Amino acid sequence: MGAVLTAPIVRQFRSEFPRVSLGVRGQTQYIRPYGNTQLPIFEKIFIGGEYSMRGFDLRSVGPRDASTGLVTGGNKNLLFNAELSVIVAGPVRLLAFFDAGQVRDVGQRFAWKEPVYET
Repeated sequence: MGAVLTAPIVRQFRSEFPRVSLGVRGQTQYIRPYGNTQLPIFEKIFIGGEYSMRGFDLRSVGPRDASTGLVTGGNKNLLFNAELSVIVAGPVRLLAFFDAGQVRDVGQRFAWKEPVYET
């Protein structure tokens, strides 16, 4: 069991022009175990999927086990999303997005550059 601290999700949507809107979101999470216990795998933090980082499979972004390559999850994350939507005609929209995020485990620091591993 752990204590969870989730920073408020910051969301901002602006519509400067009638057919154009811009959405921005930032999120951070931190969880730590009580006492000297370890976090169980089902309480660790993962990201990936259409609601956090599009283009990655669900729960596929996070620290990996060195021997098996399986995603083991972490205890903290940073996430940033930006989306630009342009209404072309009726229900047809042109959409551009940018998603960035990292998950780190106990003792690991966030980094600007790191190797990207493909599964």
